[in-house]
Amino acid sequence: DALPIYFRAKRRLEETKAFVVYMLEQLIARCPVETQTFVAILDFQHYSLANLDQEVIKFVLNVVTTYYPERLHSAYVVNNGWLFSAVAKAICPFLDAQTRSKVVLLGGDWKQGLLKYFDSSQLQLEYGGTEPCQYSNGEHTLAM
Repeated sequence: DALPIYFRAKRRLEETKAFVVYMLEQLIARCPVETQTFVAILDFQHYSLANLDQEVIKFVLNVVTTYYPERLHSAYVVNNGWLFSAVAKAICPFLDAQTRSKVVLLGGDWKQGLLKYFDSSQLQLEYGGTEPCQYSNGEHTLAM
């Protein structure tokens, strides 16, 4: 019922902030009326120290916890190597216990891990599913 978001793109800070708010509003508009919550799949495959932006991380955490505190049903983190572990240790103290409890870190066999929470028809091929959806981050659209 919930709509996963696949977010990975490198943008300028103000453009990224606007995109994050836009995507959250789009997700909420598509949420089932009875729940008004969404699921996030956060893929850290292409992140490194070179493109990890602390300002974006602070902004996203602030927006989600301040303006959308009960909208996040759960978040699944995949491709989370040593970099994510370091970032998680730094940001977890700033998250309340309820938000922390909604985050699921999926280790080495993360595709099988996702299939414990999602039907394969809900996941893109690259995430172990059967959905041939392709993301075009240049145009901020999903092409199905």
